[in-house]
Amino acid sequence: MLTKHLESTKNKWVINLSSRPLSDAEVSLLEKRLNFAVTSTNTPATEIVAKVESAIRRFDLEQADTIRRTVNNILQQAELPKPNITKETLEALQNLKQNDTIIVLPADKGDASVVLNTDTYHDKMKTLIDEHSTP
Repeated sequence: MLTKHLESTKNKWVINLSSRPLSDAEVSLLEKRLNFAVTSTNTPATEIVAKVESAIRRFDLEQADTIRRTVNNILQQAELPKPNITKETLEALQNLKQNDTIIVLPADKGDASVVLNTDTYHDKMKTLIDEHSTP
């Protein structure tokens, strides 16, 4: 069964050791590597305003109002970058995040992503801890 998943992906960037088959969109997403960042779908305006407010406390009222107006204008004119993944791939990301039966980890060597059953991962971690805790 393990060999079947390895052969089915035929991919050096994604190694599926889980019992769950990966969709083409999930494989495509994982091929982008684990440090891939999805472009934001919204501007975090509230967070930006809160940080600006905490930073301008030491300014006088006139300077603080000027900074507030400038930040407000910038936020209103801000354009989000174009999405760097398709809607299908974004759905695949959500599926992988929400699935409790698998875990995605970086491989020990290389830049591959390894997909494991969560139970298998926990068993391996427990074995490692038990080996190191016994005298």
